[in-house]
Formats: sequence, structure tokens, C-alpha cells
Amino acid sequence: MRFVRDLRNRKVFLPVIVLAVVLVALGAGVVWKLQAAGVSLTSPGVIGYVNSSQLINAYLASPPVDKVLQSEKSRLEKEMESVLAAEKDEKKKQEIVNRYQAQLNARVQQEVDKLNVFIAQVAKEKNVAVVLDGAAVLYGGVDLTADVMKKAGISPPATSPTGAAASSPGGDSRSGTTK
Repeated sequence: MRFVRDLRNRKVFLPVIVLAVVLVALGAGVVWKLQAAGVSLTSPGVIGYVNSSQLINAYLASPPVDKVLQSEKSRLEKEMESVLAAEKDEKKKQEIVNRYQAQLNARVQQEVDKLNVFIAQVAKEKNVAVVLDGAAVLYGGVDLTADVMKKAGISPPATSPTGAAASSPGGDSRSGTTK
């Protein structure tokens, strides 16, 4: 019984762990995809940014992706439960849970990799040389979030938290300052 309670607690923290891994992978994946798409990262050019947490959350929650991930999660949980039922050793049970969790994380990563392709495609279409996470951008740049959402088939939110005015020359609506 204690093991089941511990497993439930892990499920609460799973989204946080997955999101952290995905954000790191998203940054690395975008640079790799941009280089593969022929975008030079050493020449001067336009810098773009995306709200990666918004993109990841919206993409993973989109009906087609969510359906695939929920199906995979259910399959893995059933498989894991049958393996756990036969196991008595708590340490081995933990190893089994970790192994199945890694499989689920790998499946989520496959979906994030698809999102990285969309980011690279939009960057190339917009002649953007570098794409950063919006959290790292204090001023300027081109917000590609809505374009990536459109390319990925995700409905963009009604209002963007960064807004188009944030990248207008001479002012930063996020801080209320001007040059």
C-alpha cells in the first residue's frame, strides 16, 4: 500500500520533471534544427523567440497529440501494473516504475521533437537566424509563437502574454520604458 501511495505522489511531480526536461531539449533541438535547415547561427541576423512553455503545453494538450500520449500512457500503466503485481521486492518495483517512466518521457520527447521541426520551419520562413525562449528575451526580437502554433495546428490564445508591441523599436511594453 505504501508503494502505491508513493507512486501517486510521483505522478503529481511528473509534469514538472517532464516540463524541465522538455524545455532543455527544446532549446537544444531548436538550435540543431536551425543548423540542419541551413540557417547560419554565426552571421548577423534576426533574432526570434517563442514562449516555449505555452507552445509545449498547447501542443501536448492538442487533441491529436493528447490522444496518442494518453493511449501510450494507458498502455504503459497496464503493462507496468502487471509486472509490478508479480514483483515483491520494493527496490525492484522502484526500478520498474523508473523504467516505464523513462519510456513515457521518451514518447513525450518524440512529440516535442516534432514541435522543434515546426519552430525551425517557421524560423526559416521568416528569415530568423536564432530562436530563443521568450523568458530569455528582455527586449526586441520577433515573437514566432503564434506562427509556430499555426504551423503545428494549434489554436493560438486570444491574447499573447508578450504582445506584438513588445518588439517594436524604441520601446518595451513589458517594462514600460523607452529608448
